[in-house]
Amino acid sequence: MPPRTHYEAVGLIGGAKEARVRLERLLERLKPAPSPELVALRTIEARELNGSSEARAALEGLAKGPAEDHLAAEAKAAVARLARRGGKR
Repeated sequence: MPPRTHYEAVGLIGGAKEARVRLERLLERLKPAPSPELVALRTIEARELNGSSEARAALEGLAKGPAEDHLAAEAKAAVARLARRGGKR
């Protein structure tokens, strides 16, 4: 029966450090890449956490997108949260 999880696979290797390291690298390469939308959402979050004037300007630009655009709505919400905090971290 093949291992169902990453941790099971690594556990099968036991104490063989080199084999465990190779398996970890292989499993890391097999992870699916994040979707473009997830990358965009993380970028919005990172800019909000940054809180700099440049980050705020980028969020404000994105927030001007169409009302039905999910990312524009997220950026708009981030701008509002920054405004409530006064832009300070």
